[in-house]
Amino acid sequence: MGEIHAQRKIAFVLLVGLVVALLVTWLVQRSSPVLTVGIFAGSNWGVPQGEPYAVIDRAIEKVRGEASGRSCRLRERHTP
Repeated sequence: MGEIHAQRKIAFVLLVGLVVALLVTWLVQRSSPVLTVGIFAGSNWGVPQGEPYAVIDRAIEKVRGEASGRSCRLRERHTP
């Protein structure tokens, strides 16, 4: 009787350890770093510009190139 109880206790501890390991892995994958940059890309006087987002787009492409293969997310949002 004592041997079966010990085996169940070991199985329970292993199951809890597996659940904790899976939870930690999931949380680490979800929490990849996010870099948020706010850039003013307009005109103070309402004058239209040729390519207001050109610099931002080049910066985004540069970050994507440097971050390839790394665990990170890049979220871009252009708001006029």
